[in-house]
Amino acid sequence: MFIKYSFLTILLSLLLVISNVWAIIPIPCRIGGTLTVNDKIITHENESDYIFIVTRENSMPFVPAAEDKDGLNKYNNYLIDIPIYEPSDQKGGAKPGDIGIINVYKNNSKLLVTSPPGGFFVVNEEGTQIQIDIKAVTGPGDDNKWDVGGDGRIGLEEAIQALQIVSGIIVHP
Repeated sequence: MFIKYSFLTILLSLLLVISNVWAIIPIPCRIGGTLTVNDKIITHENESDYIFIVTRENSMPFVPAAEDKDGLNKYNNYLIDIPIYEPSDQKGGAKPGDIGIINVYKNNSKLLVTSPPGGFFVVNEEGTQIQIDIKAVTGPGDDNKWDVGGDGRIGLEEAIQALQIVSGIIVHP
């Protein structure tokens, strides 16, 4: 009798271990599209050094990171895979319906994304693909920075100044 229970215990333990090994990580939600900066369509041939990073609405990164650090592909598109939440293997992923923010950098300077407004978009279900064509503008001055505060974020005052420049209300300082 003891041997039966021992065998049954070992068998159940093995099944639990095997089920954890075979856990399936969800297929990411993929976003991609073209990039236009200062009304100029960017191609992989005429520009480089663009980095695309998607963060949560609170600017925290997804885990694993949702980014495209090698710039535009030969079809002149960026591609970013956004990890989808899975409770045991991918707790840092997005849940469908979460808000993501597309951040674009050129030579370590953050660009102001004007379309989609502020870079905001809604994460879709796992395995889906969304086309999001990005429009962005560089900042004023030689360093092209909108983030004049240096905190890594474009604050309200910086965004207001950027919108005034973009709309032609004021000229680049």
